[in-house]
Amino acid sequence: MRENDHRIVLPAAPGATRWGELYGSSLAWALVEAAPVSAPILVVAPTGREADRMLAELAFFAGRAQTLLSFPDRETLPYDPFSPHPDIVSQRLHTLAALPELKRGLVVTTRSALLDRLP
Repeated sequence: MRENDHRIVLPAAPGATRWGELYGSSLAWALVEAAPVSAPILVVAPTGREADRMLAELAFFAGRAQTLLSFPDRETLPYDPFSPHPDIVSQRLHTLAALPELKRGLVVTTRSALLDRLP
């Protein structure tokens, strides 16, 4: 998958519509439109900057109608002698605590954040 390749992968359902070739902010709009009719949607961005941009676009289209959560990357290497910034740790813990009760909504993360081992 190329870095700028945007795809939506939703569970197949009878009468489902497939959207492709979504450019610019249309990907965020399509995700917000799909969120109320499906289980929570995980949005995986290639980088932290892309994740922040996607979160801002999703917030614009969703307003307060959708639950938006962010699971940011630690921004440190596993063998670094220092810990991630406390704000990052706090955001990650907030998202992990909210996941069990999340019925609908969007969770934005990065590829590298998904590779972390979690308790």
